[in-house]
Amino acid sequence: MLIEAAPGIFAWQTKDMTRFRAYAVAWAGEVVLIDPVEPDAEEAAALAGLGKVGAIALTNAFHERASAKLAAHYGVPVYASREALAELKNKQAQPLPDLLPAGIEVLPAMHGLAGQVCFYVPRDGGSLLTGDAWHNEDLAALPLPVRLLLKHVVKLRQGLQPTPPSKCKDLAAFQAQLKAMLDRPVERMLTAHGENVTAGAGPRMVARLAEGP
Repeated sequence: MLIEAAPGIFAWQTKDMTRFRAYAVAWAGEVVLIDPVEPDAEEAAALAGLGKVGAIALTNAFHERASAKLAAHYGVPVYASREALAELKNKQAQPLPDLLPAGIEVLPAMHGLAGQVCFYVPRDGGSLLTGDAWHNEDLAALPLPVRLLLKHVVKLRQGLQPTPPSKCKDLAAFQAQLKAMLDRPVERMLTAHGENVTAGAGPRMVARLAEGP
């Protein structure tokens, strides 16, 4: 089922316990798929009604998902950060431009997060699509295998949190990037996992950073 997560931004997710979430950003007849999982028939029909898919973009190397299959279906390129390209199975993927169709701004790749980028949609107060850079999980509500993975392997904590970088040699630079992305208006934070923040996201994220690790 396609759900409007923000004005002009639609979400769908896997049906199993992973609950991997994907997005479609639609504006002026242009559509970009972000980290797409394979849609079912109803979702595919809803996506077709949004406009013409012009690109597929990945937030990081772990979110390749159904992107190659959907790129072939729509006849469009797959984009990822230069840092992520080497990790993708799809060797036809291309480096992300600074600006994607549908008015999506590409923020710089982040230190220590597998070529992670965030996408910013400036309309209607601003929406930040964070991929794995931020999460907002209710860990207690997750299935036990997923809870154990996130808590003990990925080292996530309860609630709104920046994701701890696994291979970051410069934590100060990572923190600076998190703060810099919030210099713009951010009404909504749309994450790949957990609950989205649909109002007042920017101040909440700034406050969380001020608390420290």
